Amino acid sequence: MWLPTRVRLIPACCLLLMLAGCGFQPRGESARPAANLSPVIITGQAEHTPFHRVLSEALDDAGVSLGNRDSAVTRIHVLRQKSKRLVLSVDERGKTVEFELEESLEYRLTHPVGSTPTPVRKLVSRRILYNPGTQLLGRSREQAMLRQDMYQELSRQLINHLATLD
Repeated sequence: MWLPTRVRLIPACCLLLMLAGCGFQPRGESARPAANLSPVIITGQAEHTPFHRVLSEALDDAGVSLGNRDSAVTRIHVLRQKSKRLVLSVDERGKTVEFELEESLEYRLTHPVGSTPTPVRKLVSRRILYNPGTQLLGRSREQAMLRQDMYQELSRQLINHLATLD
């Protein structure tokens, strides 16, 4: 059955309006730090840690190069990076059913290196981990994936802060 073009557009327009009304927005591209911030050095954390690796990759993706102590223009000093796992709920047998995972980061930026550092900033990322009581290997993999996602979120927030500097 053939329908006029206007009649076929009505459901599509309704879907677009509902999608816009629910608050959905594509993630898009994060802010890009200015070119004069590069190269950057990350201090206060060993290079082999998972967060350091994720942050280094995120900086590279944002077009910020990593340098050494002699060539760095901007310094990211990680004061504290902390992981928590809190019990949210238990079942009738007293077994944990849900955990809240939390990753927090306290850092200070110095740009240019040698100038007065910015005030200490704290970033926090939280996720819920459901624990059905079976499939131990699957739960540990899911927890590792959630932590990786939280590291990426903290890195994006830090890069957005870098983008606000000169």
